[in-house]
Amino acid sequence: MGVTAAAIVFFASITAADVTSSADSVTVSVLAVQASNEHRDSVNEGTAARRAPGKKPVSEQLRQGFIPSDNGKPKQQRPGAIKKSHFDPGLDEIREAVASFPYDTYRKVSSETASIQRDKEKTFSVNETYTLRLTPLKEDEEGRLRIRVRIDEKTIRGGKPVTINALDTTSAIAPGKHLMLGGLPLPEGKLIVFISLRP
Repeated sequence: MGVTAAAIVFFASITAADVTSSADSVTVSVLAVQASNEHRDSVNEGTAARRAPGKKPVSEQLRQGFIPSDNGKPKQQRPGAIKKSHFDPGLDEIREAVASFPYDTYRKVSSETASIQRDKEKTFSVNETYTLRLTPLKEDEEGRLRIRVRIDEKTIRGGKPVTINALDTTSAIAPGKHLMLGGLPLPEGKLIVFISLRP
C-alpha cells in the first residue's frame, strides 16, 4: 500500500523514568502498538455498537483524537454503552494515554530498548513495513531531550518495491513523559509509537 499518512505528535503523561543517562549517550525505549476497532462496546444488553449515520471514519477520528481535549478527560460513551477495551500484556502503561481514542483494541507490534550515542542514529525495526530511525540531540532550555525521528515505509510504486520516508520530525521528550507518534496505516488499524527515556 502506497498511502503515506501524516503522523501526529503529542506528549503523553504516562509514568516514565526520569532521565539519568550519561552525557554521551541516552537509553531509549520504543514501543509500537496497533490500534484498531473490533466493536467491543456492549450496548443495550449486548447489542454491538454500530457507527451512527454521518459519523466520521475511524481514521479521521484518530487524527482528531490526538488533539487533547480541554479537560483531558476521556470521551463520553453513549447511554447504556459499556466500554470494553483489550490491551495486550505489557501495554497497561498506555491505557490512560489512549483513553479518549476511538479504538477498543491495542496490540503490541514490537518493543526495543537501546543505548544510543548523542548525534548518532539508531535503527529500530517496527515490523515488515516500517523502520524507525532515532537520533538523540541536545537538551533544550527546559531540560528536555530533543530527538529526531524518521520512519521509513516499504511500499510498491510502479510495480516495484521502494522505501519511502513516511515521517520525519524533530521533537523533545520531558522526564516522566512519552513522545507519541501516530497515524500511519497498518493492515488492521493504525500504528502508534511510544518513545520514552530510561535510566
